[in-house]
Amino acid sequence: MKKLLLAICLLLAPTAGAEEYSPYWLPRVDPESLGMDPAVLKEIDPVVEQTIAIGHTPGAVVAIGRGNKLCFLKGYGYRQFYPEREKITLDTLFDLASVTKVACTATALAVVIDQGKVSPNDPVVKYFPEFGVNGKDRITVRHCMTHTSGIMDYYNRTKGTKKELWDLLCGLGLQYPVGERFDYKDNNTLMLGHIVEKVSGQDLRTFTTEHVYRPLGMFDTMHNPDAPRRRRAAATETRGEVWFKGVVNDYRAYHLGGVAGHCGLFSTAPDLAILSALWLGKGTLVKQDGKKVTLFSEATFEKMVAPQTVSAGLRGLVWDKRSGSKNRPWNMTPRAIGHGGWTGTSIWIDPDLDLFVVVLGNRRHPFGKTPNIYPTAARVGVIAVNAIRGECPQSPQSASQPLAALKAAPVALIVDESEIGRPGGLPARLSRDGVEIAALFYPDESAAESEDMTYQRVPKPAKTDGHTGAPVYALTRDCPRVLPPTVHGAAAVVFAPTVLNDSSDESFWFTTNVLGQTLQSASDQGLKYYVVNRPNPLERKRVEPIDLIEKHKPFGSYSRLAREQGLSFGEIARRISADQRLGVEIVECGGISN
Repeated sequence: MKKLLLAICLLLAPTAGAEEYSPYWLPRVDPESLGMDPAVLKEIDPVVEQTIAIGHTPGAVVAIGRGNKLCFLKGYGYRQFYPEREKITLDTLFDLASVTKVACTATALAVVIDQGKVSPNDPVVKYFPEFGVNGKDRITVRHCMTHTSGIMDYYNRTKGTKKELWDLLCGLGLQYPVGERFDYKDNNTLMLGHIVEKVSGQDLRTFTTEHVYRPLGMFDTMHNPDAPRRRRAAATETRGEVWFKGVVNDYRAYHLGGVAGHCGLFSTAPDLAILSALWLGKGTLVKQDGKKVTLFSEATFEKMVAPQTVSAGLRGLVWDKRSGSKNRPWNMTPRAIGHGGWTGTSIWIDPDLDLFVVVLGNRRHPFGKTPNIYPTAARVGVIAVNAIRGECPQSPQSASQPLAALKAAPVALIVDESEIGRPGGLPARLSRDGVEIAALFYPDESAAESEDMTYQRVPKPAKTDGHTGAPVYALTRDCPRVLPPTVHGAAAVVFAPTVLNDSSDESFWFTTNVLGQTLQSASDQGLKYYVVNRPNPLERKRVEPIDLIEKHKPFGSYSRLAREQGLSFGEIARRISADQRLGVEIVECGGISN
């Protein structure tokens, strides 16, 4: 009877037409009223249009707002090319893929955690004793929420009944020791979805529809959309001769009947804007009519978004924070939470800026082989943050400290590769002067950036420095960050690369990017940050970005600023830290010659 009533409710739920603005969506206002510059937001159009033009997605919908209001909602391109061409609409449903993990599972968990039915510290075997075989008895809900359970993957064993797949999940062993390493696996959130079902007594689709989406007015968000909504869905790939349109693309979720905690949710950009407003409201949404809907308390919100240090950086509970995903806007603050999806979907929410950015595409259509549009989602987010900020604030300048300041505790030293292993190099000289070097890093711009995330390329020492005994790591385009496993007990990061007089714009940008990324690493891990006080020898000139990618690439604006104004890395570091609210103690260190 419950399922019948739910089906009737969904059929009767209001839907928005192609050119209509639903009264259930967030109110649409001018950007200026939210403190955002509409001229800056116009930069979004060419970024998305270029992504469509080069064939990385047939279409996209972007939603941006602050608090519980929308100031940017726009569709681009087509929601499908085959079997017939259909233009995108604002109410197009997208297969969210792994955005399901936060739009469904994290939100559902916040509800049941708030009700006292689940605790992140509970062992999973409390709910499912059969899961505890093969060393998995030590896995907690928190391990699953942070992808640190160490559980193996299904690999290609995704076919079978729901019962067979459950038995397979419970029978898996460990790939890594529990809690040792961040290893992003769908199995973690798949199990979390089962836990929500167990404690609620409802399947995940029914629970989230009744207790999350309908109360919020998210009438187009659900697993297994009904026929009218499937007609508005963006197509993905084919299975045999059939185009998947409103049917989940993920094999595992497909064989689980379309309802799972890791994938399978469908939604629209306006609906995810509502969900974003709920999280910005710390569990409470204020609707257009002024009525409040509270799904969980502020205390539970803080628990879900609190930083969790893992081997790849920082996570929240289910949410990503800064763990190497390429859809994260680099200029958001440390409090930002978000997630991406394999089909080309992205959501990022910054409580400190009261900002949300939703970018939904269907990059798996029509051929299923195009790169993910994560970089596009990140650039759109960068523009949104830029639209809020005017002149970046200055961080207070501390007096330059001498070499002796580095002797207080072990340091992670970033230098040119040519300095490492040389008797007269900076690491050897600092070591002789009593500075304890825990780890060495050098910027390596030689390799092209891959499609991999940081956690897929765990940094390994390239060698051990003979003079200091410290492990040596390369800071590459794929991973220009100092991650927790590579710090080796250091209490501070020391940034000491040199800049050559003939340094190219690209090379200077890469060094600036390393500066910014390692500043964020220091913030994430509570490390002090020293910058060797060297002047900028480059000719002051205005650097015009060659294309959209260069304009919005990480820390590109700071690199151009340094070229134009002759700013030192110490000055740039203070600007970055202040602008992104990193809270890093930055000290310029003098008395070190080349």
